[in-house]
Amino acid sequence: MAQVDTKNGTDLSVERQNGNTSAVYAGKGLFGALPSTPSPAETAPQPTSQVFDFKKSGDSAQVWATMGSSGRPYLFTYVHGQASGAGAVTWTAKIFPTASQPRLIVRFTNPRVRVTGAFEQEGPARWQSKLKWDLMVDGHPVSHTEVLRINELEGTAGGGNNCTEGDQRAHYLMPFGPITLLSADDPNDFSSKGTHTWHLGNFPAGKEVEISLTFRIDSRVMEKCCKKKVNGVDELFCTSGAALLEWDNDLIPVQIYAGPQAN
Repeated sequence: MAQVDTKNGTDLSVERQNGNTSAVYAGKGLFGALPSTPSPAETAPQPTSQVFDFKKSGDSAQVWATMGSSGRPYLFTYVHGQASGAGAVTWTAKIFPTASQPRLIVRFTNPRVRVTGAFEQEGPARWQSKLKWDLMVDGHPVSHTEVLRINELEGTAGGGNNCTEGDQRAHYLMPFGPITLLSADDPNDFSSKGTHTWHLGNFPAGKEVEISLTFRIDSRVMEKCCKKKVNGVDELFCTSGAALLEWDNDLIPVQIYAGPQAN
């Protein structure tokens, strides 16, 4: 799923396929900011030529969301000015435990994740980026983690047709849940790798159990891009927010399976 919301409109794209690659794109910006509509990132990250230049797009948002046939995901949100974007990927499996394999197990590897923002002093704004994941069994929550990075302003926020200078006082990382993936000090830090396993208990033989794991990233900027004359020409200044999630090709991202009963 990829979803964006800007003053230029909204866009939502969802695709779900069983055992095949699903890839979607959603984006909104000023008309003509790019010569053609960007394509989904089916086999590799999108080229830089498909990413908005905020000097041309103004308040804008772009989101790519991909789930490969091998289960490896890719998510990228990129917003400028008063806009928001969200992308999500989900793994879902129906498991039928047996008498000899009654215990359900979920194992996944930390993805490569970054949640960040770029502050524009001449167009100051508040930004936030977030990662969250949810593990569900038959629609009931089992585990949840959320990591939010936000900034704090000193002085008046920008926005509108006139720029106002301001400073970014600080930025903060606020984690919730059993796994914190990111550095509190470096907003451009990428998460480290690590494997995590959940033993969900024993289930009756033959019972159908649905297990799903969803990862979602969000980015948002609260104030509009602003215009300022530079050498007599109007120029846009925008604070931005961005989030990225991807797995390395040499890692198995998620395993959902039944195993022998624990002692």
